[in-house]
Amino acid sequence: MAAKGEPVEKVRVKRGAVRKVETAPEMDAVITVPKGESVKKVKTKTELNELRAPVKKGDIVGHAVFFSDGKELCRTPLCALNSSN
Repeated sequence: MAAKGEPVEKVRVKRGAVRKVETAPEMDAVITVPKGESVKKVKTKTELNELRAPVKKGDIVGHAVFFSDGKELCRTPLCALNSSN
């Protein structure tokens, strides 16, 4: 569903020299879907923290959450792909 290091979303950094940092999953997120169900039913929501500089590359800045039929299936940390001082 989400590959480690693959950019997901940008998040604003307050008081940072770099105004936004790109985020990516810290690890691969893999979901097993029961036979007969469609992967298209799986929805993704990002929960991003409010960030204030400094932010270092690799810092956890939020989570990607995967849902199906209102039930949480998987949650994976999102990390910063770049730094902001």
